[in-house]
Amino acid sequence: MKMFALPLILSLSACVPVPVPVIMVSDGAPRQALAGNTPAFAGFDRQLAAARAQAGRAPLVSNAALDRVAADFAAELAARRALTHRDRNGGNAMARARRAGVAACGVGENIAQGYGTSDQAFAGWMASPAHRRNMLNATYTNYGIGTADGYWVVVMLLPC
Repeated sequence: MKMFALPLILSLSACVPVPVPVIMVSDGAPRQALAGNTPAFAGFDRQLAAARAQAGRAPLVSNAALDRVAADFAAELAARRALTHRDRNGGNAMARARRAGVAACGVGENIAQGYGTSDQAFAGWMASPAHRRNMLNATYTNYGIGTADGYWVVVMLLPC
């Protein structure tokens, strides 16, 4: 699977050039990133973009719907005092994204507990080979991040 970034496309709403990452998956169909928003945690966004660039990957686009998915799950984890990828209904990150109305063909999720800042959570995830691999996965185009009471969730997504 290879990541192809389109140089620029015109945004119909603002008529300004906007880079839109597009990736090719095994079925050959291009996937366009979901709409972006101002990142919930600018420092996390910068660090993630830098780590992905160093690995030869395109940056992930922050998405408000995914921020809500991540924040809601972080709040649930905090309320349950649990550290699990399964929600109270037994659903996983893919199910949570779809319940939120996000068409997902692939979802990755990192969770953590005990970090006070997004910078600390980022460092913890990058120190773990499995979590690092998730954040650097070339198939993802978008991400969302949320926190509640020391619990952190980042969701990475390949839209359909």
